[in-house]
Amino acid sequence: MSYDDGATWTPARTSGKSRSWSACYDAPHHGYVSLMAEGWDDPGNRITQEVIRAYGLK
Repeated sequence: MSYDDGATWTPARTSGKSRSWSACYDAPHHGYVSLMAEGWDDPGNRITQEVIRAYGLK
């Protein structure tokens, strides 16, 4: 996750595997949260997706 529109990224604790997983992190009390997810398989296919300002906090 990122709290500065993707300038820096912090890893989140994840659990689960394959088709179902979740992430835990401590969000700040205000501002925006951007999210990035990466996935890959054994043959080496890879995907990365970023959502800048995925949600706002008040």
